[in-house]
Amino acid sequence: LSTFLAENDARGAVRELVRATWVPPAGTFHVQHFHELVAWCEIGLYRGVLDERAQLADRFPRLEGSMILRVETVRTQYNYLRGRLALAGHLPEEEAMRAARKLYKESHPLAVVWALAVEAGVRSTRDPERAAALYTRTVEASERVGMRAMAAAARWRIADLRRDDTMRASAEAELSALGVRNAKRMCSLLVPTKTIDTDTDSIDVLRER
Repeated sequence: LSTFLAENDARGAVRELVRATWVPPAGTFHVQHFHELVAWCEIGLYRGVLDERAQLADRFPRLEGSMILRVETVRTQYNYLRGRLALAGHLPEEEAMRAARKLYKESHPLAVVWALAVEAGVRSTRDPERAAALYTRTVEASERVGMRAMAAAARWRIADLRRDDTMRASAEAELSALGVRNAKRMCSLLVPTKTIDTDTDSIDVLRER
């Protein structure tokens, strides 16, 4: 779905997701369930409005009661997701820093990138200078592991904090070169902060009938 979101096509992302033909066995939570959960949440983070089909109240407990969180890659993605959802206001605020602390403890090479980004989002309203320093470290860590979009999004956040129009334009150009048509929304997906940018489209507009 990342291609649809990069093209600023949230409707296309929803259509692709609801077209899925895999029928899961009853009573168990599989990796496919996890990827579906992440997809709905990321569409919501991109738009600023979480679709009810994300079903967090049902899916989070089932995920946490399953075996798949023993897999480091899944666990790391899950904590990054929870941190972003908390920053965007879809989970309690304290969940964001809790997720960052868990990410710092992981050995996965992407975990530190996500931990820094989430912590920076937490600090952004109360301590902008600290947040900018954390986003700078996010850029450095992202570049070490080849996460170009993440690095550019973190630069965008630094520009916001420092009110640096030149830096923002440079970050937007970087994202555009990667195929991103709406830099602001992509930053809401990758490096959300406590300020939520809500899409003017309603959920019903994106709902497949």
